[in-house]
Amino acid sequence: MKLGSPEETDIDIRVISSTNELPMEAIANGHLREDLFYRLAVMQVSIPSLCERLEDIPELIQSFIESNNQRFGKNIKGVAPEVMEQFLTYSWPGNVRQLKTCIESAMHLAKDNTYIHISDLPPYVLEMITASKPLDASLAASAPLKESDMKESPETADSPDAAMKIPLPALFPLLLFFLIMQWRLSVESGLTRLWKQAISRLVSIKFLF
Repeated sequence: MKLGSPEETDIDIRVISSTNELPMEAIANGHLREDLFYRLAVMQVSIPSLCERLEDIPELIQSFIESNNQRFGKNIKGVAPEVMEQFLTYSWPGNVRQLKTCIESAMHLAKDNTYIHISDLPPYVLEMITASKPLDASLAASAPLKESDMKESPETADSPDAAMKIPLPALFPLLLFFLIMQWRLSVESGLTRLWKQAISRLVSIKFLF
């Protein structure tokens, strides 16, 4: 029903809402009404943060550049390699929205009107990039080891622990030598006892050992 009109009008709408918190945590913290959540939660889609899908950054950058080229009459082709390297190691706390505004700002400041360079980035982004730790270093600490990572490097090969590693086939000669020596000692010990007993009977002398 329109304002001031007595007639009712049928409408068909879909409501799309988003939150930067987990819904159940937002309810527990009092940031989201529980009854409102149950009305909205017909279909839930969880979108990972940008730092969890760095492979999307090049495509997003290109999409933003093409869109802004049409809006502002620019002819930016892309970002310089050093810019892409920094973007792929940055945590992007503002997610896609931050990346979008960063690209738009850099396109206005681009000096050669062809590529976006480090000096074209917004100052706050440049400060955050230089102050933050590279994201790939933190991910590498929790990433599972690959088979190639488990192979010995030249440094580990020269370490004391590496020197103690003996291949299994090399143990068989050592084991055989040990068994022969034990057998030889036992035989010599048995012969020694026999000689002692024989001599003791002949001369009536008891050996005290």
